[in-house]
Amino acid sequence: MERSPRYPDFLCIGAQKGGTTWLYKNLRNHPLVCMQHKEVNYFNFRGEGVASMMRLPSWQGPFRKRLLGKLFRQPWERSRWYLRYLFRTRTDAWYASLYAHCGDRVTGDVSPAYSTLPEAEVQHVANIMPGAKIILLLRDPVERAWSHARMDFNKGLWPGFRGLQGPIEGVPLDALARHFQSDFSILRGSYTRMLRTWGTHFPPERFFVGFKEEIDRDPLDFIERVAGFLGLDLPGADGWPFVHQRVNAMPRQAMPAAVAEFLSRQYLPELEALEKEPLVQGRPFVSEWRRRAEQRLG
Repeated sequence: MERSPRYPDFLCIGAQKGGTTWLYKNLRNHPLVCMQHKEVNYFNFRGEGVASMMRLPSWQGPFRKRLLGKLFRQPWERSRWYLRYLFRTRTDAWYASLYAHCGDRVTGDVSPAYSTLPEAEVQHVANIMPGAKIILLLRDPVERAWSHARMDFNKGLWPGFRGLQGPIEGVPLDALARHFQSDFSILRGSYTRMLRTWGTHFPPERFFVGFKEEIDRDPLDFIERVAGFLGLDLPGADGWPFVHQRVNAMPRQAMPAAVAEFLSRQYLPELEALEKEPLVQGRPFVSEWRRRAEQRLG
């Protein structure tokens, strides 16, 4: 009898800079969870082959080097996984093959770029894995956009920042504004779009919407709530060795007043709409973000 494809049991779809790396590192450590690495990004590049992937800047940079560097420092079974990941055409069968070794463990894919998928691609996700659980981590979109710009500036990931020297505080506001208003940034801060696009194809009971403030205030409680949502046994405080670590976090840096005002004006309409979304309605964090934006604008 032909076995059914094994797709992930859950997807963490974002948001970028919302705590997804922290979540990945903690869940991956659970003995009943099976995840090879973060940001598989299958649905963003479905149908792509090796030749077309190699033309992508994201594939030519640190991500590709990090993966290739692991090939010869891993047990053979894991190296074989990376070879399959790197050099096979991205099809549904390929995606399922990444999880075929997981047995009865809970499988997951933490890829924040899934939050930017068009509705037709989300429909495809629902078609092949209708029972998947969806995790979405949200962060004040003003702070998210600033953190995103800082990351891209420090790593030289965005063409508009290349050639600029010194700390990001010295970058002209118009250069920062081009990043803030790029589709690349706006899509990652359009939380109402994420909720509506994914909510069209997955029912509310399959969603876990969390907030970065919850991770910052009580990380153990947060990870245990996520584990409960995924149906995982709780290993106790000692079973989460990374729960109190800041993961993939940049040094804290105050946002310049002009940037805060610019982003508050940009995102205030989004925050007003977000307060009315059923999956987050009544959660205090969204109202706090909206009030903070209003205060910055006087």
